[in-house]
Amino acid sequence: MGKIVIDWFVVFHNIVPIISAQFFLVALIYFTLVRERLGQEYLYYSLFLTSFIVYLASTFINILPIQETALYIHYLGSLLLFSVGFPSLITALFIQSKLHLPPAFRIGSYVLGILWSLFYLLTADYQLKKVNILTSVGDSTSIPSWFNFDNVYSLQSVVIVVILILPGLYLWFRTKQDEAKPYIFGMLVLAGFAFIGSSIQQWAIYYAGSSICAFAWAWATFKDIRNLNDQLKAHNAHSKGVASAQYASRTGSISISELYPDSLDESYPFREREELLEAIRTGSSGLVEPRAKQLVSALYRFSKHNDEVLKARVREAMYFFVDTCIYLGGAAKPLILHLEDLGTAIDRCDGQEDVADLISNECLYLAKSISSLTRPTGVDALVERIKSHVLAHYHKDTMSINSISQAVGVSKSHAMKSFKAKYGITLNQYIIETRMEKAKSYLLERSVTETAYEVGFKNTSYFSTFFRKHAGITPKQFQQKALKEGGPDTS
Repeated sequence: MGKIVIDWFVVFHNIVPIISAQFFLVALIYFTLVRERLGQEYLYYSLFLTSFIVYLASTFINILPIQETALYIHYLGSLLLFSVGFPSLITALFIQSKLHLPPAFRIGSYVLGILWSLFYLLTADYQLKKVNILTSVGDSTSIPSWFNFDNVYSLQSVVIVVILILPGLYLWFRTKQDEAKPYIFGMLVLAGFAFIGSSIQQWAIYYAGSSICAFAWAWATFKDIRNLNDQLKAHNAHSKGVASAQYASRTGSISISELYPDSLDESYPFREREELLEAIRTGSSGLVEPRAKQLVSALYRFSKHNDEVLKARVREAMYFFVDTCIYLGGAAKPLILHLEDLGTAIDRCDGQEDVADLISNECLYLAKSISSLTRPTGVDALVERIKSHVLAHYHKDTMSINSISQAVGVSKSHAMKSFKAKYGITLNQYIIETRMEKAKSYLLERSVTETAYEVGFKNTSYFSTFFRKHAGITPKQFQQKALKEGGPDTS
């Protein structure tokens, strides 16, 4: 059995590439998760990343005691990278940079990559006794003198310049999309090291470029995840702020703009509100009453001793507290109904002391509610998100169980199992029922063709077959029956 010797050659030629491959794998997984945000460039990025991961992994396989298989994997990686990976990479970068890529260049880059790949394969086949792909099937054609590895790597350098370096420099100086810059930088580093390594046939330089590119892309991916998380937090905070302002301003003369101004008012008693919220969240009943009275007192000062403004600010704070209780697993509907009644009770209060007593009791009720909660499994919330997604996207022909599970952030099997456990029917049955009910509604006012498109079918004939299978009659017959009966079919 062969031995693996670890030295600096092995580190740079075999270990570094496989480490880089893992970073690119992370990028591929992330791109797959957010492919709806990426749009058209996702396909091209995934082609590049897949081929590059295969290429980098093949260098590690070379040191394993499976030399015959390893050689074929290595050549497969090289062929995929140049004929598919690099042309797809530059296409993806042009799309992300929002710059026009002439179709002739895009097609030409794939053609050039394929030609180099064929030249590389033929040269390796004739010059390496280990390969013998053509000779093994009886081809004994003599090899021209220019089929040699010096010419292969010279042509490889030209391919790198034409496909990657020149377009990459163009992108770097022309794009106005800052989020594309790290990916362009990583590509240019990779291309530059690949050009140097190929020109002097020093592959350690080539692989060093891949590691720098991997770090650049990993950093870009991390920043993108962080920015997306910040956007979601900002959006949630904004939505909650607007909703609380609407609730708080429902009576009296206080406007939403006063309760939710453009800029933050630093004199607002944020500390007192957070201290009371913490007591509610942790179920610390003993701390609730004194902290509630401190908050009401601070809000009274902030409201300049105006009772109407105080009531609006208290309603605003109570919205946040109830929202927290719902987030921690409280039953949403009864809590929201309770919040409506609380708003009326606050309006009836006579002065600061009445408000403080009411809020103390209400916060104590929330704290006890949270203390008695058993931690939710999340199944109810999950299936509600699934239902919401189906109802929002049933009109898209691309909607599937895969797309639904990705949208709600769980695996396909978990989504299906949770939905079946909650409702006793499969997720696929629910999709069918939703489309059928929507189709019946649309058919009362629209043509069969229009209805087909409205419920996610591009093919009217297929929609008619689908409808007949599940309703027992054709869409036309359904319309005729509904017209005769003067209303929708309720059977």
